[in-house]
Amino acid sequence: MYRKYCELLKERGVTTADVCKAMKIKDSAMSMWKKRSEEWDGTGKKPTPSLDTVAKLAEYFDKPIEYFLEE
Repeated sequence: MYRKYCELLKERGVTTADVCKAMKIKDSAMSMWKKRSEEWDGTGKKPTPSLDTVAKLAEYFDKPIEYFLEE
């Protein structure tokens, strides 16, 4: 999911700070998601933001929520 998010940032030419400001969420929440995604070793629960945040990301990037939930 984080990979798709990064691809969209690049495509749209926006930063995480831009997205957080528009979505009215803290940068720290997205930073934690990034950190956990980079550290994830493929075992256990995959790091994901809350469903509410995923819904906001989908709306921000004009994508169906399933886009982020599918691998």
